[in-house]
Amino acid sequence: MASDKIDTVQARARLKPRHDAYFVTISRGLALGYRKPSSSAVGTWIVRVRDSATDATKRQSLGDYGDVSASERYTQAVRDAQRYAEHLRQGGSTAVLTVNQACAAYVKHLMDRGRESTAKDAIGRFKRWVTDHPLGGVTLTKLARRSVERWRTDLTQTEVVVNPYADKPTTRERSPASINRDMNVLKAALNYAHDHGYVDSDNAWRLALKPIENANRRRDVYLSSEERRRLIDAMQDDIKPMARAMTLLPFRPSVFAKLNVEDFDERQSVLRVEKDKKAKDRRVPLPAETARFFAQNCANKQADSLIFVNRNGTPWNKDSWKKPFNKAVAITDLSGKVSAYTLRHSVITDLVSLHNLDINTVAIISGTTARMIEQYYGHLIKDRAVSALGKLK
Repeated sequence: MASDKIDTVQARARLKPRHDAYFVTISRGLALGYRKPSSSAVGTWIVRVRDSATDATKRQSLGDYGDVSASERYTQAVRDAQRYAEHLRQGGSTAVLTVNQACAAYVKHLMDRGRESTAKDAIGRFKRWVTDHPLGGVTLTKLARRSVERWRTDLTQTEVVVNPYADKPTTRERSPASINRDMNVLKAALNYAHDHGYVDSDNAWRLALKPIENANRRRDVYLSSEERRRLIDAMQDDIKPMARAMTLLPFRPSVFAKLNVEDFDERQSVLRVEKDKKAKDRRVPLPAETARFFAQNCANKQADSLIFVNRNGTPWNKDSWKKPFNKAVAITDLSGKVSAYTLRHSVITDLVSLHNLDINTVAIISGTTARMIEQYYGHLIKDRAVSALGKLK
């Protein structure tokens, strides 16, 4: 019947609202449905596939295609319906997962591939932002863009405590970069589920989890050498050695936490750093004072022992070093968002600005890319250039 057509905006507008979907045949065993619950509703699309061997029928929601122009929705829905039918023909999964289950499957995928650090980071973010949120219990087949957008709004509007151990803790808005990291890990989990056939369309999150542009602005909190000294003096004894190391070398805090005694070659005054994040294995020559510092902290320890551990003899991680850092920040009343990474930023700033070390060398020592150094610290080099040009006669 002509009234049952769903291929144009005008045809869908003429349909009477009802609970059951209007289906049209796309090909043998494959039908596409459009459900119009009310006159004002955008409407949702459904694919129906019949197995010719068993005569069993499977249905899958495709969403509302709210991010696609109304005139293109039918065409996009047909493509997704055909893709889903092909997926089933090739033995794809028909299991129905919730968002929380998709996150768990993604974590298992990371662990199975030896990416333990990334998996632990994902677990923490899911626990903080997804597990107890209404989104976590939504099945992927019923996941709508508005649900993901609501989650994003809640994520963005939730403030974080800057100094939880101060007498009067204060809060601030979450940074765009931090919001992007939390969105990206959820997006990765949903994409994993999509790639493995647990959901046939990514319409619900493709745009809803689009990263905030220009989020990775340079870090502006800088501590002078005197402020760094005061911060370390205010720390509890077990974190002081690692914090001091952070003022001597521009490594990520996680690098210091993983260093073993055998990584330090006292005879050659060289520190071996294993691959971390963006950097390859590297050997960093140490100045005399820094070499003496590492020799003192390696003394009387086994070769395979960690150089820096907490008072319980267990490794430091970002969750365990955060508390003593925050306590010290509160005691010293330092302004701004100060963390373990502030020390790294301050050291890199000194290398570029005070000691005139070139970008490539700073990048190699720091275990990052020249592009990152340019992005965050290029303004310091420009300032030096202007100053040098001003001295020309």
